[in-house]
Amino acid sequence: IIEEQKEFFDKGSAFLKPLIMEDIAQKLDMNVATISRVSNGKYVQTPLGVYEIKYFFNSGISRENGDDMSKRSVKQHIEEIIKKENPEKPLSDQEIYRMLNDEGIKLARRTVTKYREELKIKPARFRKRIS
Repeated sequence: IIEEQKEFFDKGSAFLKPLIMEDIAQKLDMNVATISRVSNGKYVQTPLGVYEIKYFFNSGISRENGDDMSKRSVKQHIEEIIKKENPEKPLSDQEIYRMLNDEGIKLARRTVTKYREELKIKPARFRKRIS
């Protein structure tokens, strides 16, 4: 896992790569069920903090430039976009979708909504603050 997620350990959570248990199972010539069982409920202490081993297994999203980005990294990026928005004119899911597409991160608008909801962030109309 450390070999596969080297950029994460060197540069931070934005560089978490898509990785599935099957990849590790093949590399170690083991069964996926064994990898799952061994990693279940186990934690690793890193210079970046303590993480559950399963944290490092996640699906990915392809970018236009051919690089893959982990689902977690995309969610984190959406969260950062929303934190930087103008509170008087919050961004709609459609606007966030367009921004991500302009950055080469191709996903559906409904996926932006799904990720925003998973992050427990309210829709734009409920985030609006009037000064």
